[in-house]
Amino acid sequence: MNLNRSRRSWLIALSMALGLWVVFVSLRPAHRPDAADLAPVPAQSAPSALSDPGSREPAAGALPPAQEALWRQPSPEPAFAAFANWLERYLAESASSDRTALEAQGLALARARLRAMADLIVTRPERALQLALPDRLREALPPLLRSAVEEPLNTRGDFESLCVFGIPGHESTDLVRAARANGQVFRVFTHGRGLDYVTRSNAPLNGISVPLEAATAPPADPAGLRATRLLALHPNPVRRLDADAARPGEVTLEFGGRQQTFATLELAAQWAADALEGSQLDLPQGMSAPVAESSYTEGRKRFLLMRVDFPDYQVEALSSNAALTHMRDMSNFMAAVSYGKHSIAPVGQGTDITPTMRMSNNAAFYDDAGLSKLYPEARLVARDFHGYDLGQYDF
Repeated sequence: MNLNRSRRSWLIALSMALGLWVVFVSLRPAHRPDAADLAPVPAQSAPSALSDPGSREPAAGALPPAQEALWRQPSPEPAFAAFANWLERYLAESASSDRTALEAQGLALARARLRAMADLIVTRPERALQLALPDRLREALPPLLRSAVEEPLNTRGDFESLCVFGIPGHESTDLVRAARANGQVFRVFTHGRGLDYVTRSNAPLNGISVPLEAATAPPADPAGLRATRLLALHPNPVRRLDADAARPGEVTLEFGGRQQTFATLELAAQWAADALEGSQLDLPQGMSAPVAESSYTEGRKRFLLMRVDFPDYQVEALSSNAALTHMRDMSNFMAAVSYGKHSIAPVGQGTDITPTMRMSNNAAFYDDAGLSKLYPEARLVARDFHGYDLGQYDF
């Protein structure tokens, strides 16, 4: 029996406390970006041979900058600068034999850049997005090198924001983000408004991805996601495609995997603003902004924290002292971020912690099923075998 997997199953049982996170998000004031949030960050100018005329239009409102404009900005990062210089030379060669001779060097530079990109996605996702290759240049690479650079992603998928409790001896609580799209699982890193996004199905996703193993130190997997790729998620789900020289003045945007072309920059900007506002990724699914005052999110809330184990993993994975500490810390946190509008009843005064309850199946039975198996069974055991009146608890 894999110990980490068993502990993960226990952690899933505690994910009932994710209701706290939904409450927290709904109490936060909505953030709306201004033009400075979406304007290109000064950095590097790419060589003139890589420039594409007509791609210098300024960002307007929610309209994201074209990647070509960001590519031309200077980059102090050695791995990115070295690859940009090589790509300049490669595209300047007209003879196929000369290009072939450059490919071996380019592959080594691309792999070094990929590792640097993976590290940036984990540590500085905003910068990683700025340094991404424009589509035109990515398509100009030979196939072997194309597999050694980041991949753009604009689609719809399930976005997850997970609160992961630590195990005894490692008591920290982490927020882990993930996305499931196109048959793949991504470990997500984002910035700005993206940090406010909450769990949603069929959410519009926009960013760049690389293999998880490309990172110098791949991130830990405390939630048992088994992700295979890293995703730098752009806070703006709208992607602006590079200008088409054959259609000057037109602007093409991509949202949720679908492309839309507009005759003017102004029309594109208005459509992008509507798409950004309508996505409401920072609100719980089914809730519309603005969020009215609600008895569900405000006041003194009673929790039932259910502790479980399994026939093949019989252990008190969360001690009573650790459970008390978690509830106290969560109560203090929620009171702070809600400006005193949300509190958790103390243990024994409305909130309760169950003893460790034995589930009917081995731990592996509940893997990869979210809460669909473990949570309902834990509620039944708490009610039928331990006498808890579930109607007395808010969560």
